[in-house]
Amino acid sequence: MIGRPRQLPDGVDNGRIARAFFSVNAALMGSVALVFLLLASDISLGERLVFAGTFGAIAFIEARLAFGGVWVTPDGLRVRNPVRTSRIGWDEFEGFEMRRWLMYPDVGFVLRRKAKPVHMVSLSTLGVGGLVGDEFAVPDAIDHLEELSDRARNWEVHADD
Repeated sequence: MIGRPRQLPDGVDNGRIARAFFSVNAALMGSVALVFLLLASDISLGERLVFAGTFGAIAFIEARLAFGGVWVTPDGLRVRNPVRTSRIGWDEFEGFEMRRWLMYPDVGFVLRRKAKPVHMVSLSTLGVGGLVGDEFAVPDAIDHLEELSDRARNWEVHADD
């Protein structure tokens, strides 16, 4: 993450700087894919397709990172990660935690009652490209999400009264 995540009225996302960074990277990777596919005539079509596919996949992941985040909805949580979006209902939601995941020192996780936790890639203290993020960014974002989820679950209980 570059900088602090932005705390929204309904969740947390990467923030303006990270969104711009990942969007520019996605555009560059997509451009490289097109250049390989269309202009690299000195290599075979198969090699061009492999290169274009690789850079196209990187562009897709970068674009998903640009708009990653966690949102609190009346039905539960929506976690948008680079490859997939997970929807976690309040009936299976257990809480949030921060721990090490792969190469990231601190990543936020959504804990579920009867399934594996869902990692929140957009909430990580490891900066991109050697930039180190704010060490308090992930705990602050998790606190904000806990507050929003408590409010949403309590509203659901009181709405039935």
